[in-house]
Amino acid sequence: MTIKRLYLFLLLCGSLHAADWSLLRRAAQVAACAATAADAATTLRPGLRETNPLLGQGASVIGIKLGACAGQIAFAEWRSRRHFEIEKPVTFAAFGEAGVFTVLAIRNSRIKP
Repeated sequence: MTIKRLYLFLLLCGSLHAADWSLLRRAAQVAACAATAADAATTLRPGLRETNPLLGQGASVIGIKLGACAGQIAFAEWRSRRHFEIEKPVTFAAFGEAGVFTVLAIRNSRIKP
């Protein structure tokens, strides 16, 4: 079932026009920010620590994760105003970011304190 949805998604992405890519890019950015927020929320549960020791602990984790999300959005908006051909890779990168942060949020939520 998942492979069929992936094929459908790739088929739709291959036939979209420029205006549709802009809408899809923004939807991917919303999904990426929601997944980042979910990951940040799961790392701040009482009794747990961030699984990546390079990020530190406490509020700095939220700042770093949400800063990465904001940076991705700012870069995509800045570059796609003049270069429309970059919308497709930026959209795939945003969906990839959403997938990675969703997996991290699920992994963090399953860790027992």
